[in-house]
Amino acid sequence: MLGKTVTIAGGKSAEESMAAESSDMSLDYGVLRDILHFDYLFDDITMYIGVYVTATVAKFSLANARMPMYEADLRRGMANACERYLSSPTTVIEHPMAFFQNFVSYMSVPVLLGAEFSLNTEVIESFANCTADITRNVVFYMMTPNSLHKKVLPYIQSSQKHLNCMIKHVAPAIYERREKMRLGELFGQEHGLVENFLQGVIEYVQTDENGVESYCSAEQISKSILLVAFASVHTTSINLSFSLHWLLARPDLMKKMMDEIEQVIPGDTEITGEALSKMKFLNNFMREVLRQGADKLGVSKKAMSDFTFSNGYQIPEGRLVNHNLRQMNFGDNSTREKVNEMDPDMSRDKTSTAPGKNFASFGLGKHLCPGRFFAIQEIQTTLVYLLKNYDIKTASGKPPVPVQRTLGFIATSPEEPLIFTHRIVCDH
Repeated sequence: MLGKTVTIAGGKSAEESMAAESSDMSLDYGVLRDILHFDYLFDDITMYIGVYVTATVAKFSLANARMPMYEADLRRGMANACERYLSSPTTVIEHPMAFFQNFVSYMSVPVLLGAEFSLNTEVIESFANCTADITRNVVFYMMTPNSLHKKVLPYIQSSQKHLNCMIKHVAPAIYERREKMRLGELFGQEHGLVENFLQGVIEYVQTDENGVESYCSAEQISKSILLVAFASVHTTSINLSFSLHWLLARPDLMKKMMDEIEQVIPGDTEITGEALSKMKFLNNFMREVLRQGADKLGVSKKAMSDFTFSNGYQIPEGRLVNHNLRQMNFGDNSTREKVNEMDPDMSRDKTSTAPGKNFASFGLGKHLCPGRFFAIQEIQTTLVYLLKNYDIKTASGKPPVPVQRTLGFIATSPEEPLIFTHRIVCDH
């Protein structure tokens, strides 16, 4: 495939590969280095923090039980995004994917980094644009021999400016928080800092081979935040886009969604996690969106040594393994790719964040995405708010094709302009 030998795993073999230990099958080397090439941007220490430290912290800081503490920041970020991008009575969004990436960034930054960043447009836009810059380069990397990559790096989208932005804005906040932590410890008091994601990384203690404990440096943390930005913004924004486009393509699903919104969150009722949990159709719809939007070949992993599947099939060290995610997501091999075949009832009220043999969009086993609860709450909150407050349609007036394919197997979102019109025109 594109000049490389790739093993494609499906069914039980795919489940086995996705759940394998990182020392056997590495997502870091399979995706972050061999496809996205974060290694061109970050040194090994920053990669370690961005991949392993942040995943450890996220399991606690973004756990389902902690979602209620972030709701106010999510709503505030959403209001700021609407003020920034949808303040006119009617707004034409020329580039929907960029819009959704920026919208999600406005919501993610205050939750992940802290309320002090909620209006820091440099950081917010860097979160969004770094994601766009990285994904824009993927096709080039895949089509070009690795030996030529570094020669042409100066001529493609660069992420260095995003590193500089994080160091400029995030590092000072880390120094300030650590000083509060020092003073709190000195006087025997609690530091009083919000225990959000960034704070968790700041407080993370690493131990070297000699048993010496230390904190990650402010600069290393600041740079590693960009890996978190990519993970949080890309997945959330593309599935938010898929969700809206499915509703625009299927008026019957739109009606069911609007009826449920009116029943559960009518009028000016605040959108909370508790209210969202009562929306059965929204949950089933969200789960089906995630199943439908999976890459046909996704979650690339690299064999770190010769690997033998339980069925006896063997692959050599260094072999890339891609997974037939759509087959895994639908289990019975009924891919239901036609727009009229999208059926939320097929999820049968199974929670959209819970993994299953026919639902691998968030991974399997111990490698489940630790940010899935946060991502789903962001998507559902935004989707409900936009539908309550705006009439949305494509510029052409035609139903979109909700999920499109780049190179035949990478799921991408439609890019036809969208028109947002306030349901009730008011001053902002």
